[in-house]
Amino acid sequence: MAGTGSAKLDMGGRPPRLLIVDDEPGILDLLRRRLEALGCEVAVLPGGSGVVGHAREHAPDLVLLDVMMPDVDGFTVCQQLKADAQTRDIPVVLMTARTEVASRVRGLELGAHDYVGKPFETAELIARVRAALRVKHLQDQLKQANARLERLATSDPLTDLPNRRTFDDQIFLEMERARRSGQVVSVIMLDLDRFKHINDVHGHQVGDDVLRQVGRLLAQRRRVTDLVARYGGEEFVWVLPGAKAQDAVELAEWVRRAIAEMAVETPQGRVRCTISAGVATYDPAEHGPVGATTVLETADMALRDAKATGRNRVVFREIGLEPGEPAAAEDAALDRPW
Repeated sequence: MAGTGSAKLDMGGRPPRLLIVDDEPGILDLLRRRLEALGCEVAVLPGGSGVVGHAREHAPDLVLLDVMMPDVDGFTVCQQLKADAQTRDIPVVLMTARTEVASRVRGLELGAHDYVGKPFETAELIARVRAALRVKHLQDQLKQANARLERLATSDPLTDLPNRRTFDDQIFLEMERARRSGQVVSVIMLDLDRFKHINDVHGHQVGDDVLRQVGRLLAQRRRVTDLVARYGGEEFVWVLPGAKAQDAVELAEWVRRAIAEMAVETPQGRVRCTISAGVATYDPAEHGPVGATTVLETADMALRDAKATGRNRVVFREIGLEPGEPAAAEDAALDRPW
């Protein structure tokens, strides 16, 4: 956006979106034509009453706002914009014939980015618009960079699922929520069978492709309230608030079948894989104040039982069983190979 007053304005490769608010039709027309000639997408409003709604819907990059208007004055509109979470970061340039210092100070204290006096020189106004858009563009870039950093800190870069750190933070909150509400919560531990063999025979790139496909499958099936994460290596975990044991086992079985039917294309042909799954269900009324670690360890023991008894199967284990005890099976069905 650097250059002369006639250089096109832009927001990193796209046209800037501007909203001009003034009760004088001549000013609206003049500014609209001048700014459109500089590459902007321009919307105009003849008063202040609809500004916040328009800004929420269209997210302009800049608002040029007259101070003296008959319906709602520019100071009030600026205050409304800055009080709204959706619009507070939109820069506002106030336009007014009031030149006293107190008026300018008030506008800046309300959050306005800049001030320009009427009658204004078009070249000066364009320069102020250019400066405000430059700041907005830098702020947008900073937000995007911060969002990327937050994503890297909380997500697994390979599968885009929450990582172990995020899971560990959220599982304790989920367990506390279950204890307060009395609602059951189930946990499924999933582990790819013989994943080292896939890496050794087909290479780590194919192994990564398998993990990505599994991650996509889990992400597509999860509910809004569920927590699905990559737990580490080839292991995933799924937390199901409100899901009873049978519901969790049925879902785990669906995942098992879906992954068994999945294939990854390689130069040597299709690669298929299977998973083993362990399921545990926490019922506050039955189990009392059990910690998240106990529930996870129970699901993990069930997973080890599934591995030890043939793989490619789902095993349910009751909370409280000793490690050496066999996993209990409801009607002798939950513990069988599927």
